[in-house]
Amino acid sequence: MTRMIFASCMNSGAGGKQKVWTHAAAHQPDWLILGGDNIYMDYWPNLNQSKNWSLQKFKDEMFARYAQQFSVASFQALVKKIPQGQVIGVWDDHDFAWNNCYGTDTTDGMPDKKKVATSLYHHYFEALNARPLPGSLPPLPMPDLQNPPNGTLNIYRALTIGTAKVLLCDGRTFRDRNPHGSSAVSLLGATQEQWLFNELGAGPGPYIIISGSTMTAGDDQSWDYYQDFFRNRFLPAVKGKTVIFLGGDVHKNRLPPRIPDWPVEAVTSAASLGWPFNQPRFGLVELDDDEARFFLYKDAKVEYTGKLNWASGKFKTNMFVELMEAPRVTAKQASAQRASAMRKLAAMR
Repeated sequence: MTRMIFASCMNSGAGGKQKVWTHAAAHQPDWLILGGDNIYMDYWPNLNQSKNWSLQKFKDEMFARYAQQFSVASFQALVKKIPQGQVIGVWDDHDFAWNNCYGTDTTDGMPDKKKVATSLYHHYFEALNARPLPGSLPPLPMPDLQNPPNGTLNIYRALTIGTAKVLLCDGRTFRDRNPHGSSAVSLLGATQEQWLFNELGAGPGPYIIISGSTMTAGDDQSWDYYQDFFRNRFLPAVKGKTVIFLGGDVHKNRLPPRIPDWPVEAVTSAASLGWPFNQPRFGLVELDDDEARFFLYKDAKVEYTGKLNWASGKFKTNMFVELMEAPRVTAKQASAQRASAMRKLAAMR
């Protein structure tokens, strides 16, 4: 069995010990997936502030935010337990540039800021996968801000985890502004879109698509808002296949029933936002030869759980049925909690 923790939305600038990582570590994961907004370049009440920064300030502020998150003790303790190369992730708007940003924009310094962001993204994940893990994020020399190291290296890529082919998607670099209903705009860009469909065309799955955005119900930032792409190309590409879509962004957990021929959508975000009333969230996915099991946690308690059978594609979820709560967990309690949640799920009709 392979066990994956996935989480998104970490605002280290808000302070706090980020106990969410201690709760996640109790489940003894094999992989850690960071699903976007891994830092916040802007945050209420200072949304879009990084639009106005010089390229140098943009770079300095982004590095400082990555360094701050990297040094969170509970986060480091979890990362140290993950094998080298098994901390992976994507980005979304706040760790790409600013709130609801579009990578194809030509204003506010976006072309160059995009390259700086790309360079620091790769640097951050390279450091997270170094063993031994450094105590702090190593510096990244960037003498030419317009041509930073790995500034044009793709974010999207494919890998295998357990029984599944995992497709990390970049929903920001190639994203166009989208007047609602337009068919001329792009979410992933032509090259990445073709890569995604080529990967999905290799067989029936199982596949896991990882995106910072949600697939559905994310207003103008979700995949389904790009209607021509979503309805006419994406849904036909996943029809008849076993696909999981892991998203973040919306500061809540979601595990809705599966629409026939659509992916199973699991959303978790607001891992650590620092608000006094924030209830930290993360997700756990267990993969074995027969099925995938989902556990979405809020404040260290199971909020939703689900089960997907690889062979039949049948999916069962308790979302809209009940909330299953358990105490904050030790490793032993975490195992018992997951077993209890699955027994309750099995009893559902």
